[in-house]
Amino acid sequence: RSEARWRGDYETADAFRQKLNASDLLPPGLSLVIEDIPRVKGGGSRWSLVYDVSEQVSMDDKPTVLQLAHSALGLAVSSSQTHRDCSQELDRLVDQTMGRLNSWFDVHGRMLEGLSLVDCLDSHPEVVSYWLAVEQELRGRKAADAAFWFAIAGVAREELYELLLRVGIKELQRFGHRPSCRIKHLWAVVDRFAAAGVRANSSDICALSALLSSKDDHQVPSDEVTARWDLHADASSLLVWKFSTRQRKQRDFLTSAARHWQSQCYSTSDIQLKATTYDWKEIFKEPKRPLVIDIGCGMGLSLLGIASTANSDEEWHQWEHCNFLGVDLSPLAIRYGEGIARRWGYEGSLHFIVDTAERALKAVDSSYPGPVSQVLIQFPTPYRMVPSNTTSSDYQGNTQLPKNAKEGFMVTEELLQQAASLLEKSHGRLLLQSNCEDVAIHMCKTAIEAGMVGVQSKDPRLAMPVETTQRTNTWLSQQSESPNRAMGPIWWNSPILSKSCQTETEISCVLNNVPVHRCLLAVTETLSTKTL
Repeated sequence: RSEARWRGDYETADAFRQKLNASDLLPPGLSLVIEDIPRVKGGGSRWSLVYDVSEQVSMDDKPTVLQLAHSALGLAVSSSQTHRDCSQELDRLVDQTMGRLNSWFDVHGRMLEGLSLVDCLDSHPEVVSYWLAVEQELRGRKAADAAFWFAIAGVAREELYELLLRVGIKELQRFGHRPSCRIKHLWAVVDRFAAAGVRANSSDICALSALLSSKDDHQVPSDEVTARWDLHADASSLLVWKFSTRQRKQRDFLTSAARHWQSQCYSTSDIQLKATTYDWKEIFKEPKRPLVIDIGCGMGLSLLGIASTANSDEEWHQWEHCNFLGVDLSPLAIRYGEGIARRWGYEGSLHFIVDTAERALKAVDSSYPGPVSQVLIQFPTPYRMVPSNTTSSDYQGNTQLPKNAKEGFMVTEELLQQAASLLEKSHGRLLLQSNCEDVAIHMCKTAIEAGMVGVQSKDPRLAMPVETTQRTNTWLSQQSESPNRAMGPIWWNSPILSKSCQTETEISCVLNNVPVHRCLLAVTETLSTKTL
């Protein structure tokens, strides 16, 4: 067979392979695994005899790990639509998953100690059945997919992710050397584990570095793998961004996940509505620390990054001794950030809550015992762009967007007045960001009318980017006079937040060359002509 492949006679080689499969040369319970070596690496094949226990154990008919992860995500989607607490049902799904994965890990550990699968089968046939099931149902990147789905669902049990990572690493070592496995397949596993907030250890990084180097002409250092295996890396942030923006493919997936959950027929009679409360002593370990508030925090990537930043060189944001509060109306988005925060050990300093922006700021103003250091408003859902030949009252447009700047838009005059009042007491700052120029200008103007003033930048935008969005072009075409543009001393040309503290939307904009409009403001009475 190898000689036929070397000659390029693949038809004859395939015929030999089929003949081997059909022969009775192999002892019972064994099968052949063939790994063909590329011609550039010397050619030939590696042949291995492996135990085939698929016919010796009875496969269970229980839901697979991937199905359980899909159900967990569906439960989270369904509960976010009804604003119900689903923690008990979610725990049951995780318990089932852990049962399967622990059985797999038990057999895997015995095999690492030198026992054969047949030895394990003789002593623990039921456990081997689970091992075989998990081996088959989590082929390729499926363990990483399951981790990402559980993370989106807000599951915070660290042991679950560690077991999924062990399965994923073993799978990489199993299929990573095959010619059919390309570099993009290896990176896909990394990106999904990173997007799930799973952190790899040094041995995992080294193993993956060796695999990647075997696929490429140059060495892939461990530092490159470490940089990619990060929640704020480009690829993993884009995965989170796709879910946060509910693109069509993701919307269909989430809908099917919700249906999958409903088809499981789990009881929901014990699920109760979860009320929004602000007991600061329960939320934070040290409630008198300065507070950083992210209004409309979405999936929470920005706050997770900020909370991970022990020290900062920037004058305006010293976060080492701060508390962090993320506020959003999407329970599904909040679940993701909250779950990772708990797994990373940020309970007591980072908290996410489902509430309106106005109600959250009012609660902070009335009862938070410490100062408010910063308020962040980043990439709020823009209002509809109304054509110049119609009015907002009779224009439908994209009905998923707020109707106009005065109706349905999150950043209201009242909200910015509340923010100004909070920040005035503590000499804090307000960060505004949007990828819609008209929205950014509207927010900045409204903040100034609320008594704030723009902070001058060291790197001001002196000219508008050549690349503009369709929305900006439409907005410019509707102006009868030359409009004020997002440029000048208070508009920042470069990112205000470091890469590890940016939202998934900002990272997506930078990668796709979409202009981001940024400004930093302070209350007039607390700022003269100070510049950063």
